[in-house]
Amino acid sequence: MTFVRLQRHVPDSFPPDVGCHWYPVSCLTCPFEDCIFDAQRGAEKRTERSKRIKDLYSNGMTKLKIAKLENISYTTVNDTIHGRRKPTASQAVTQASQ
Repeated sequence: MTFVRLQRHVPDSFPPDVGCHWYPVSCLTCPFEDCIFDAQRGAEKRTERSKRIKDLYSNGMTKLKIAKLENISYTTVNDTIHGRRKPTASQAVTQASQ
């Protein structure tokens, strides 16, 4: 049996640090506290939560139980079900650019 030693190329395994449209120099030296990439992931999580809330409600769970399960307010559940949630800042920027 022959053994082959595998070499890992760590520099190639990471994407290049080119920053974003707010600070195109580098992520690692960015002066901003909030990262636009984190805001995008937060919006994705909220979208998933909204879908989950609507699914639970359509399957007969009460709004109060959903609020307790998701650890959010009754008003947030009610507004999500009835489509009255205001877009977040990142969603508003995305909608404005379209």
